[in-house]
Order: sequence, then structure tokens, then C-alpha cells
Amino acid sequence: MTDSMVASGVPNQDISIGSTVLMLPSSVELIASGFFYQDAMTEVRVSANMHTIGSYAFSECVHLNIFDLPPSLMELGEGVFYHCSAL
Repeated sequence: MTDSMVASGVPNQDISIGSTVLMLPSSVELIASGFFYQDAMTEVRVSANMHTIGSYAFSECVHLNIFDLPPSLMELGEGVFYHCSAL
């Protein structure tokens, strides 16, 4: 994950990254389209407040193998997990 991603609205101290695990805090309710495109993460944990994941947000994250969709999710964009072959 790059500093520019952190600067896009998620304070650095609120993100917990353990090698390839991304944990988003409850303050994050939306993931923008293409935001994590081709990232090397293997696991994503989002809070129960997540309501929108934009199109292709995790596309081509080929190592991603764990992603729990929260019950609060109301919108899942097109191709969110496109070419995520480990899922």
C-alpha cells in the first residue's frame, strides 16, 4: 500500500497492515473504484460499517484469498474481484 492511498482519506494510524493483511477501521464506509488494483494483499478485513465497494476495487489482486463481505454492504461494483484467482 502506498502513501498516496493513505492520503486519499484514510488516516495512516487507522490502518492496520500485517505483512499482507489489510484491516480497515470502522470510519471507512466506502472503497473507491480501482483503489487497491493489483495490490499484493492476501486478506482484507472490513468493518460492519462498510456500505460500498467500487468497481474493480480489488481487481487483479492475485494473492487475495480471504475477504469477508459485511452484512452492511449495499453496493458491490462491477468486477470488484476480477482476476482474483486465489479467491
